[in-house]
Amino acid sequence: MGRTLICGCLILSSCITSLAAAEKETKPDSTLINLLNMSLEELLQVTVTTLSRSEESRDLAPGSIYVFDAETIHKRGYRSLGDLLRTVPGFTVFHKGLHLAVGVRGLNANENEKVSLLINGRESNNVQEPDFLNGPINLQTLDRVEVVVGPSSFFQRANTLAATVNIITKKIEGVELSIASGTDTPYSANVIAGKYWNENDFVIGSLSVERKDGFDAWDENNKPMLAGHEETGQLDPSFFGVLEAQHGDWWGQVIAYKSVHPELNLNQKLNPDGSRIYDDATYLDQMLLFNLKYHLDINEDLSLDTLLDAGYKEVDRSGKHDTVGSGHEVYYAQRDYSGEVALEFKGINRHYIYMGLQFAYEDNLENTSILGGTTNTLISTSNDSHAVGVYVYDRWQVTDNIKTEGGLRYDDNSLLDDHSRNWGGRLAFTYDSVLNNKPWISKLITNRAVRYPSAIAALNEFWGTNNPNPPAFASTSTTADKPEILTTIEWQNILYWQDTRLSVNIYYQQLRDFISWYGPHTNVGEFSGRGIELDIQLGISDTLTLWANAAAHDSELEPDNSNNTAGVNDDNQILGSPAFTMNLGFDAELSEHFYLSGQLRYFANQTSFDRVDSEYAEIDHQTYIDLSVTYIDWYAGGIDLGFSVQNLLDNRDHVALQWQPNQYKPRGRTLLIELKMQI
Repeated sequence: MGRTLICGCLILSSCITSLAAAEKETKPDSTLINLLNMSLEELLQVTVTTLSRSEESRDLAPGSIYVFDAETIHKRGYRSLGDLLRTVPGFTVFHKGLHLAVGVRGLNANENEKVSLLINGRESNNVQEPDFLNGPINLQTLDRVEVVVGPSSFFQRANTLAATVNIITKKIEGVELSIASGTDTPYSANVIAGKYWNENDFVIGSLSVERKDGFDAWDENNKPMLAGHEETGQLDPSFFGVLEAQHGDWWGQVIAYKSVHPELNLNQKLNPDGSRIYDDATYLDQMLLFNLKYHLDINEDLSLDTLLDAGYKEVDRSGKHDTVGSGHEVYYAQRDYSGEVALEFKGINRHYIYMGLQFAYEDNLENTSILGGTTNTLISTSNDSHAVGVYVYDRWQVTDNIKTEGGLRYDDNSLLDDHSRNWGGRLAFTYDSVLNNKPWISKLITNRAVRYPSAIAALNEFWGTNNPNPPAFASTSTTADKPEILTTIEWQNILYWQDTRLSVNIYYQQLRDFISWYGPHTNVGEFSGRGIELDIQLGISDTLTLWANAAAHDSELEPDNSNNTAGVNDDNQILGSPAFTMNLGFDAELSEHFYLSGQLRYFANQTSFDRVDSEYAEIDHQTYIDLSVTYIDWYAGGIDLGFSVQNLLDNRDHVALQWQPNQYKPRGRTLLIELKMQI
């Protein structure tokens, strides 16, 4: 694995050298107004809010952060968060079954709970195994996406860990409509409408409705019950809506989310001729969330933020049983209430101090497992949980070039009896200077993030060996009894040279008490690793930008006992995790209205299990090419036409299933046509 890391770095170095050799001197201005075609001055001024809650420079923020604005999303043809995250260094997106799961820096678990989804800065994850990568969150309704690679949860409750994805919805005056259809998408429709009275008084609503067809991903050697069927990646009619409003110092939003796709465990029986009959089972992931914030300026140095959140969250895995009889059904439901009071103080010269108190109450509703016609309680309605968090943060501008910032937070959660109290924190040093007349930023950052298990993982009264008579599929381990604690050290350097931006990030990470599915969700062991992430953007001319990024890591999961080896190979490398990923792309303005974007996605050294040869293996050198063509302001202006192709090479070579000893064939070539109109 060490050689893989070195080889990956050499490959990336060669790519960057080749790109740099092609660079030309250009004027600093650009006619393409998006992040990948900004001038040097504009790039230095790109701002984010995810890491520190206040607006700050992306380059000076205490973390490794990537920003995709609406123009970039539109012209590259990104449709879903899965499409976008595949191009972020450190991220991978592979199937774990019928739907997708994300990996971050080798942390490829059985679920998406290592990553927190924020909507306009507010936490928006479901109760268990959230499913937000394949839709219906349509990126065409977004103003930008901020992706933080690594721990970024200092100001969030202790339920996020490896990364944060913050989606910020568009703020428009008027109406914007878009519709799309393609070979894998029968229909996708989005509408955004907004009304402004002034900067601090507005109402904006957006709604996305989408359906996707599945594809045949399996063969008889891997998941024979699904071989020849096209449920993988399918999205039944689903929707995502946000209603956001602000009046003076009051801000609020309502979020409605519903995602439906087939369930993996399609119960079956064999006909006399050997053919199978399947149940029409579905997986429902839905939420209704409400967020409210009040900001009060007490004086010129002191302000108060009060935040209240409430939500209903539900996951329902059920079937119709018309032909195969009673099967396994699972139902999770929860009402979630939380609040926060925070003070912002600027009265000390060169200091910005932010402190707060958070509380949460999780009202677990009827949570059941129906197996063989028998209903069993997973969490009783009386077994609710509560949490408290306290944090203090200080940003100190030591000199004009040196900044230090950090803080401590304390969390207490009733989910766990013996490990309920934990400390987290952040410490960052930033040096902002000029090296040989070129801007140079260097950041040294350490984070300690705590994530408590979900209620289903910690409070389960039926699954797990610590409960009487657990079902066979959930009788290998105890329920999770410890939180996950991730500690990282990162050193990031950002260098600007003419119209080139280069970012290099070296990190080490250690995760105690990794949580993933191992009959049932449980603490599976200790994870550690080191790696490097690089990102480069080159302005070749006013109308052409090249970009590239790559990530290489060397990591392993040490199981907590000799029997707990699911999810890793003989070298304790997590199944489905590539050691090296790379993306190369371009964004070109071919004329005043005509834009072309393309990207190559590549990975190597993916850990896998070959069921034909019954041995662990590596999947190497897989390449996918995507293209997008956009015509802006067609037919008297106000109408955009887009055409995109994913997996142009139709590469369907087997890849590894995340966390499990299986392989699947990824989706083949797809085409999509989109029309967008502003009124």
